[in-house]
Amino acid sequence: MSPARLGAAVDYRSGPWSGFLSMLAAQRQTRVAQLETSTDGYNRIDAEVAYTLPGSKQTAVTFFVQGRNLLDQQIRLHTSFVKDDVPQPGRTLIAGVRARF
Repeated sequence: MSPARLGAAVDYRSGPWSGFLSMLAAQRQTRVAQLETSTDGYNRIDAEVAYTLPGSKQTAVTFFVQGRNLLDQQIRLHTSFVKDDVPQPGRTLIAGVRARF
């Protein structure tokens, strides 16, 4: 069974600029079945800042910088069969371009 989780997110847009900030708090899970192990809780914060080049409504090019798991928490998903061997990625920084046409 998944542990209790509480999350919140804020999106922002002003002209060509946009972004988001999200937070997820997962509680420790100690109610386990046979052959299952408990899982520690974690806090995860993700964020993005993006700039969209001016263009038509049907095409857009957006440059972005995104950070995931900014607190560099060790995240193990309780419902994963390999959680004890394979944690989720640590702090990650991504920069890229999105195109819509």
